[in-house]
Amino acid sequence: GVARWTDTAAELLADARWSAAHGYDDAPQGPEGRAWLARAEAEWSRVRADVPDPAAWERAVAAFTYGDAYERARCRLRLAEALL
Repeated sequence: GVARWTDTAAELLADARWSAAHGYDDAPQGPEGRAWLARAEAEWSRVRADVPDPAAWERAVAAFTYGDAYERARCRLRLAEALL
């Protein structure tokens, strides 16, 4: 049920946070890595909150300005949903 998916989402977020903190050979994350972490945090807000967090999606949209137009558009769609 819902608890299973919430647990799975929590595990995925934990993995994303670990990866962002440690990266490849403990190197700092570049813009793409930071963007994916922002997206993971925003997706987590969809899982855990009754009311979506537009600020999390705004951060994700801003993070994808490095050049991934498709993911930026996807984040904009989620931002629009959060604003409704």
